[in-house]
Amino acid sequence: MTQSTLDLFDVKARAPDKPFFNVYEAVAKRKLNAPAEWEWYALDGRTYQATGDTIVEGGVRARDARNRKTWKGVVGQKCVVTQAEVEAMRAEFEQTTGKCVECAGCGETLAGSSVETGPRYRTCRKCGGSGRASLPDNA
Repeated sequence: MTQSTLDLFDVKARAPDKPFFNVYEAVAKRKLNAPAEWEWYALDGRTYQATGDTIVEGGVRARDARNRKTWKGVVGQKCVVTQAEVEAMRAEFEQTTGKCVECAGCGETLAGSSVETGPRYRTCRKCGGSGRASLPDNA
C-alpha cells in the first residue's frame, strides 16, 4: 500500500485542541510502506547515540474480543530512522501543510504534565504562537 504525503501528515491530538505531529512515526511509515493504521510503540535512540539515529518499532494494533485496540499477538516491524530523515520530514511537513511542525499549527506545545494538574502548555517557541511554518532564512 502506497502512502500519499498527506496521509503521512496525520496530526493526532493530545487533547481536543492540542494536535501534534509524530515525525519519527511518519518517517518509519514511509520507509516501511506501512498502512495508515500503523503506529509506533517503541523508540530506541541508545543504540545509535553517536549518529543520532533512532530505532522505531511498531505495527498495526489488533482488536480484542471487546473490539479494543491491543498489541497482544502483533508482530512488530523495526526501522532505523536517521537524523537527516527526521529533518527532511520536518521540512516537508512545513512545506506541504504550511503549519509549524513543533505545534502542528495550534500555536502551543506541551510544557509538562502531572497527575494533579494534567498537561501544561506554553506558546510555541518556533512559530511564536502563530501556528504558521517559518520561512527559511534564504527565502
